[in-house]
Order: sequence, then structure tokens, then C-alpha cells
Amino acid sequence: NDRVSLLAVRSQTGDVCLGVSAVAFVKRFSCVSTTGAVEDEPLLHFTSGGGARLGVVDRISVVGIARSDVARVVVTTASGPHDLPVNSAGGFAYDSAAKGLPSTISAYGADGALMAEYSVGM
Repeated sequence: NDRVSLLAVRSQTGDVCLGVSAVAFVKRFSCVSTTGAVEDEPLLHFTSGGGARLGVVDRISVVGIARSDVARVVVTTASGPHDLPVNSAGGFAYDSAAKGLPSTISAYGADGALMAEYSVGM
């Protein structure tokens, strides 16, 4: 029932910065350098979760963007791996209402090799 939005801005130095807005908060922005001085992660992702009562997380949303060389984004839940659609800008989203709480999110290259895996649990 929560709406999670991925926000994109450009810093004064030209870096692309992403953050998440969910319900009544905005999480800190993370920036991707345009200078090439820092090796960018294959996925930049953000999570938001909540539950029916304090101390219980029974839903998690994940939004993010994949680097241009990422061919496949996969979220893993207790029921197994699930491919996420990635739009032309590299954006992707997952809502746990569909297939369950995510434990990891992974990026794969065009050759099928695992590029990175991130823990998603809250």
C-alpha cells in the first residue's frame, strides 16, 4: 500500500544522484560520478519496508537502476529467483506483495555471469 518513488537529480558537479521517497520521508541521495574515477556498482537500489505492527516487516519494496551493461536483474525470495523487468533507462522495481519478501537482488551480464549480489533484508 506504500508508494515508493525513485528520484533522480543532477548535482552541481554533474553527477547523477538517486534517492527514494516513500510515504513521509526521503532517504539520502547516492551519487554516481561522471568522472569515471570511481568504479560504479552494477546496481544502485533502495528498499522501503513496513508491517502491520511495530517491529514486524511483512512487506518490502525495492526500486533502483541498473548500469547499462547489466543484462538481467533478479530478486530472490523464499520461493526462488524472479527476473525483474528493466526499463530502457535501467530502472526496475519489486513489491513483495507479488512473490514474497526478498533476500537478495543480483545483477547479471550479457554472458550470464553474476556481476554483483546485494542483501535486501530489513
